[in-house]
This record gives sequence, C-alpha cells and structure tokens, in this order.
Amino acid sequence: MPKNRPLVPLYEAIVNSINSIDERRIIEPTIHGKIEIEVIRERTLISGSNEDTVRGFKIYDNGVGFNSDNMASFMEADSEYKLSIGGKGVGRFSWLKAFSSVHITSTFLENKSFFMRKFDFDLEQIEIEDSLLEAENNDCCTIVELDGYLNGFINNVPTKIETIATRIIQHCFVYFLSETCPDIIIFSDMEEEDTVTYKKRFAISDAALNKFKGIIKNNCLCRPLQSVFSNRITFISDDKHIIS
Repeated sequence: MPKNRPLVPLYEAIVNSINSIDERRIIEPTIHGKIEIEVIRERTLISGSNEDTVRGFKIYDNGVGFNSDNMASFMEADSEYKLSIGGKGVGRFSWLKAFSSVHITSTFLENKSFFMRKFDFDLEQIEIEDSLLEAENNDCCTIVELDGYLNGFINNVPTKIETIATRIIQHCFVYFLSETCPDIIIFSDMEEEDTVTYKKRFAISDAALNKFKGIIKNNCLCRPLQSVFSNRITFISDDKHIIS
C-alpha cells in the first residue's frame, strides 16, 4: 500500500461497517444505520493548534457485528464470505500495513442472546485470540480502533477534518447514492486548557456539492445531488471556523 494513501485502512473499515449494517438490515429492515468516526489526535507540548497530528481512528457502527460467521470469515486470509457484495476478503490487512495495533470490540446477537467479543489484530500474533462474554448491552455495536500510524504514513494524513470527510465521500461515493446508506458522522474531540470542547455540526460544503454534481453529470446520473447527500454525512469539527 503506498504511503501517500494513509486513509485506505479507514475506507476499508467504513465499507466493512456499511456491509455490516446492510447484513443486519436483512433481519431488521427498519434499522437506522449509523457510523461514527472519531479522529484520534496526538497533541505535543509545543503545539497549540486544533489540527494536531492524527494518530488513528475509532469507527463505531450498529451493524450485525462479529458473530460466529463474520468472525470465521475475518480469520480466513482470503475469505469468500463477502464475495457476493464485491468483497475480496483482504482489505483488513491494510490496517496492519499502516497501524501498529488494531483493537476490535463487538456486541452481536446470536441464538437469541447478546454476546460481546473482543480481540486484537496485529502482526505479532500467530493466531487471533478473542474473548467472548455475555453482553450487558442488548444492541448490536462494533468499535474498530486503528491506532498508531506507522512511520511513512503519519506525515501524509490530512489534519483537517473536512478534508478527511471529503475523501471518505470520494472513495465511498457509490454507497452514498444508495437510499439505504447509513448516516456517517466524523468528529474530533480535543479539549482546550479551559476544558471547552469545540464541536460544531456542518452540512457538506457548497464547493464539495458542486464537485460531486460534476461527477454525477459526467456519469449521466440525473438524481438531484442534494437529496442524495441529505443527512448522509455530518462534519463535527474541533475547528472554530464554520465551513462556508
């Protein structure tokens, strides 16, 4: 994986979340899909900026989770479990190319009971060792934590949350065209010394809308773009400046 494409592991995690929500929707057609992406920053002593180095991401989703079938698929290097939806079964390995560690926590429903599975995914393990307990939370939820960008990748990661969000849309554009696309929220919480957290919600910018209008026009898709992206993605920025 090229070191100038540090967001590829994030894209893979988001697509996995979308697929997981779609899988849950087969059983629960009315489920409101939601994905939250937390940008994990690393602040240094000499930095006073709200745009500090991005160390990693936490991706939350309310998809079906790591049940027995999905866990078995995850543990196979070239699983064909998601072949029918275009998955190649190798995307998760991009996580290990860019990050020092990956932590996964998943609550899922199986045999009418909820369970919570936890495991780490890294190069040092010969086999994945997961813990499985009865869950206190009676709802499906998965958290994938991509932590510790490796050298060569970290310097190429965009620091502006708007840039990261726009690149997600560019990569996952076909998913945003779907009526069943889940809501996607991206946020970053960096508390200031006065303990005030700057969190502002934004709609996608006019500039980005115009860019994707061009994409739709060039591909002969006539659906109104505003309806396509309405409520699809929200920026929650720690930047104090409102996107115009």
